[in-house]
Amino acid sequence: MEHINNQRDHKRYITKPKEKVHFAYDVTTQLDFQIRSKENKDSLSEKHCATMKNVSVVGLCFESDDEIHDGDDVYIKVHFPGTDECVDMEGEVRWIEKNGNRFDAGVELETVEGKKVADSVHFDDLYQIEWSEVLETVFGKFKININPSKE
Repeated sequence: MEHINNQRDHKRYITKPKEKVHFAYDVTTQLDFQIRSKENKDSLSEKHCATMKNVSVVGLCFESDDEIHDGDDVYIKVHFPGTDECVDMEGEVRWIEKNGNRFDAGVELETVEGKKVADSVHFDDLYQIEWSEVLETVFGKFKININPSKE
């Protein structure tokens, strides 16, 4: 798992490969997002499609053709490659970068599957990294048992 050190509070982990390689399986992580009202969480937009670029302990970055703004409250449904599994996330857009006609958005996540992200951040002694519900949701299935029990 490659991580990026980009002068932010938390490491970023790449979820979108930079190299163009032909795979037999989809390795990109797609998501849908909707802009919502901060007051009552009602949807203010239709669903927009995006591709996750990276993820951190408390947030994620995605790119989309659809315009989004700093401060927008968003509901996100992440679709994991090779499975029908989806995960619901909620957060606030903290920054936007326009690249041609595409938008990169950094989202600070508040909840993952209804669990508060801030309450889940901890240091994983076994793997010696900062961990959270966000990373567990995205990468948890890829953890290896480095201290297998002897039977």
